[in-house]
Amino acid sequence: MENNNLTVYKQIAKDALMSWNGLSEEEATKKVQESSNEELEQQVYAEGSINYAIKGFQKYSQEYLKNKQGYGEPITDHDVELFKEVVMTGKYRYGSVQDFYDIMRNKMGIDLDRSNVENLVLSVLSNIHDGWVKDNQKKFFARDKKYQHMPIELIGWKEAKNDLLFLKPMLEEMHIMEFYPYLSTEEDLESAYNKRVQAFLKENNITDVSKLSEQISKGAEFYPALEGQEDIIKALQDTKFVEEQVVSGIRDKGIGKNEQISQQLFGEKAIEGAEELESLRAQKQELLEQEKTISEAEKLIETKENQGPNLDE
Repeated sequence: MENNNLTVYKQIAKDALMSWNGLSEEEATKKVQESSNEELEQQVYAEGSINYAIKGFQKYSQEYLKNKQGYGEPITDHDVELFKEVVMTGKYRYGSVQDFYDIMRNKMGIDLDRSNVENLVLSVLSNIHDGWVKDNQKKFFARDKKYQHMPIELIGWKEAKNDLLFLKPMLEEMHIMEFYPYLSTEEDLESAYNKRVQAFLKENNITDVSKLSEQISKGAEFYPALEGQEDIIKALQDTKFVEEQVVSGIRDKGIGKNEQISQQLFGEKAIEGAEELESLRAQKQELLEQEKTISEAEKLIETKENQGPNLDE
């Protein structure tokens, strides 16, 4: 097995510890080698996203390859169970791990039509994101990142690609990465993502910011992952809330950072360096507070001068 003989789960945990907890590669490797899956899960909470990734592979094989001549039987529920077992344990009960991944590659049609690999990756990323939205309802109101609870086609590539952390080790184990080394640079994936965004906007008749707000206000009808999240759906019916709390995030941090899409939807150039903009706003606020403090000090000096002898004498 690759990755220093780590299972796929432990490779994901290692990457998560390095990315989220700031551990060095050596520290993270030692940690996952000495810890059980259960102990690691208490720190990285990766199983949920892994489950959605595997379900994403199944969904792709069932929906995208349906009725296409030459493709094998789609991934079954039993395959999903076996997939999870292989990811977590590094063992396949009916043969070698590579035997299993060869079967999965066939069921996803990768070896027959490699041009589908970008669609496969983006589809699985979308399923992981949808799962996160379903499982993190409370975060919608708790954080100023409400745009993250929108379809993957609206959150921007910078946000969407974060879930590659869960997906890449699986792709590597299936030897998909070695046939598509450019996936490691993500440039072609970003281009494919932008094409997916354009197709999504066209399909939903989103031609400007008002149409975007209108669709978002439809809640689960527009984005099925919101189904059952009644408090969010209710909030999205408020047009002002959608414009100020959701659309603004899409514009400043989501797909609005792509200049072409920004001009298309918002009639303006993309905001370059949203992080820099936030920093400048913070500096402005700090200067305003300093100005207020100076003004108050000047008033105090003036009051003291009026009450007694000149303090400069």
